[in-house]
Amino acid sequence: MKQIKIGLLGFGTVGQAVYKLLTENAKNIAERTGFLPVIEKVLVRDLKKKRSFPIDSKLLTTDPEDILENKEISIVCELMGGIKPAEEYILSALEKGKAVVTANKALLSEKGEKVFSLVNERRLYLGFEASVGGGIPIIKTMKEALVGNKIKRIV
Repeated sequence: MKQIKIGLLGFGTVGQAVYKLLTENAKNIAERTGFLPVIEKVLVRDLKKKRSFPIDSKLLTTDPEDILENKEISIVCELMGGIKPAEEYILSALEKGKAVVTANKALLSEKGEKVFSLVNERRLYLGFEASVGGGIPIIKTMKEALVGNKIKRIV
């Protein structure tokens, strides 16, 4: 079975939840998709910080380049929030051809044009469903299920 290596940028509340979901459901995800998700690296601010959440310390790094420059990592999950340095990391990941997933409303609101321009120009993947509509899967619905419809307005 093919592994999909993932880098997490951030390991706060959201980062830990994503880590937990991916690791606990890896087998189920693999059975459904044919791809086994593997967390390769996790960006943290402080390696020495005591964590209430169990994680192999070998996965942790304070250097974003350990994720962004790692050719084995094909998906980067931005879980930091805010605009800086998230913008720099997302753009760097996209420029290297990596798929990016983010729920960062602030970043997409302020820098969305720049980010989506790069995504469209290079035909890359940006998952941002969780950043709109309170996480309601509206983006996928609009892109796939309603593709043949002409939407005039949303109220």
